[in-house]
Amino acid sequence: MKKFLVVGFIVFVAIAVAAPAMAATKIDFSYGGVIRTRVFNQSNFSGLDGGDSLRWDYRMRLYLTFAASENLKLVTKFEVGDVVAGGPNTTGRVGADGKDIEVKNAYVDFNIPNGLLPLNLKAGTQGLVFFDSWVIDDDFTAAYLSSTVTGVAGGGTKVGLGFIKAQEPNTFNSELDIDQYFVHVDYPCKPWFLSAIGFWQYGNGTAVSADPQTLNTPVVGVIQRTIDSEIDGPTNYFRRALLAPNSLRPAAFVKGGQNNLIDLGVTGKYKTDVWSAYLTFVKNLGSVDFKRYDEDGRAIDTVTSDYTGWMVDAGGSYYCGPWTFSLAGFYTSGPEEVESAFSGRRPNVDVDTFTYPLATSKYFSEIIGGGIFDNTAPSHDDLQWRGYGFPTNLWTVNLGAAWQVLPDTKLGFGYWYFSTAEDVISEVRGFNANGFLNVNLDTSIGHEFNLNLTQKVVDGLMLDVVGAYLITDDAYSSAIDEDDVFEIGARLQWSF
Repeated sequence: MKKFLVVGFIVFVAIAVAAPAMAATKIDFSYGGVIRTRVFNQSNFSGLDGGDSLRWDYRMRLYLTFAASENLKLVTKFEVGDVVAGGPNTTGRVGADGKDIEVKNAYVDFNIPNGLLPLNLKAGTQGLVFFDSWVIDDDFTAAYLSSTVTGVAGGGTKVGLGFIKAQEPNTFNSELDIDQYFVHVDYPCKPWFLSAIGFWQYGNGTAVSADPQTLNTPVVGVIQRTIDSEIDGPTNYFRRALLAPNSLRPAAFVKGGQNNLIDLGVTGKYKTDVWSAYLTFVKNLGSVDFKRYDEDGRAIDTVTSDYTGWMVDAGGSYYCGPWTFSLAGFYTSGPEEVESAFSGRRPNVDVDTFTYPLATSKYFSEIIGGGIFDNTAPSHDDLQWRGYGFPTNLWTVNLGAAWQVLPDTKLGFGYWYFSTAEDVISEVRGFNANGFLNVNLDTSIGHEFNLNLTQKVVDGLMLDVVGAYLITDDAYSSAIDEDDVFEIGARLQWSF
């Protein structure tokens, strides 16, 4: 009895001491959000005639912030959607009783004032974007510590480092864990902005990043497969090509604890009232070990594959009154010697394709690049090149122009030429005498044209009308005759 009285007394004293401080703490509440609704039609995205998609959807995001002071706040973001009109098991169906609310952000953001080296820590589920989505761009459960050194020209140099827990399906077994660590430096010196990053992803025994099927939007779980389980999840990047003893059968799997992807990147930006330009470069480093098996499931050997991919993105814009003109382009490396792989020769086992940590969402053009109507991620039917989300084995040149017709009306035009960095299969002709595929190869994906109208309707409500057309070439898919791709649609969006 005495023990309970002592504990009760201690709790009482603690509350009594804390109560005045709690009463004196004023919590400021702020909110914001964005709601959009879209109606659009997408046709022939598979490269074949038909497969039209007519969709009406909406999404709402609410931002709620609770601030005790300028040094401490709780940040939350909630999302409803994407809700598809009439969609099963969603709010869009009759009765509107779907479960569509997601917690996208919930983290504590606080400062530690420290003279010339003030610190900021964000801990919890938060959004992180590095290098215009060329490294990562998503919501993560992370701890992110940063410091902005005061007194430096251009607003201060920022140094940040962090840890991301990308996956942990079993707290008692780390074999399927995906852990990420990063450090970056941002140096603003107007009109210049310079940045560098190092990003390490430890994939343990998963095929993350080595297998393009592990990179999806929205992100799915990344599992490890065994020789006896060939259809219940992602295999690996070499499933039909370089590592498997039989090129038509997946038989190579990640060796536990040996999947390390490292990204090193630099970027520079320049901006004045008349000109702007940018240049970004990211290099994949690290390696992944695969165990190879024969057709009877017996281990043959272990092969080490290096991550050797890279990308470069550059562009510039010129501002002249109501007009803006732009020229840009990017290049992402691809898998080398596809023809040799499919003919049974395996001269190279490296991951030559530029790949990504888990996860990002890179947008560019309206069709290949996702654009406003990001319902479909165009890619080669064997993932030998990819567009929206994770562009790989892809290069493009873009010409753009925008005209501010009226204060509330803007017209935009864009032309994109797309090609692969390395040959991809454009047609499968069957099997040769040795049992391997006979294929045609090509690099040209096609020419895309975008037309956009942006109109302010009332207050902050904006209307976007988009039309896009892609003249497909042979490398768009392995179909014998590709059909052209087009989409048209409209979006209403209010930010508040």
